[in-house]
Amino acid sequence: MPYGNARLLVLLGVLLLSTTASADAIEKKFRAFDANGNGAIEWSEHEADALKAYQAMDADHDGRVGPGEYFEWSMKESAALDEPPNGGSAEGARFLATLAIKAWDRDGNGTLSQAELKAAADASFQRGDTDHDKRMTLKEMQAASRPSAPSPR
Repeated sequence: MPYGNARLLVLLGVLLLSTTASADAIEKKFRAFDANGNGAIEWSEHEADALKAYQAMDADHDGRVGPGEYFEWSMKESAALDEPPNGGSAEGARFLATLAIKAWDRDGNGTLSQAELKAAADASFQRGDTDHDKRMTLKEMQAASRPSAPSPR
């Protein structure tokens, strides 16, 4: 399934739900996230982008992001990058939006607060930052996007 979201917090979270991504798509996203162009996504870039993404997702500005808002935002982000929707289709994107909300909704109310989304974004960034230097290189992002091998039985 191709990735369609243009923000790091969603990208890395969805990488866990998706199975493939083209090298070109990953590099395109990386370049968009590396705001200062230094070859790494710095923690400060990640935090600024996560806040901006949350504000864009919360279309009705009620402090909560529901599956519909997340879906609409992800579709806009896909279109902005001229990529297929996350999940390969609108139906797939809607399904993944619902899964993401359920996975990240810590208080179980069916929506995400800014704190819940930040926690999910931070965890995703930390999983991708394999050398734990608060910077994510293209190589680290590419490694994070590879599906894990199934465990032997």
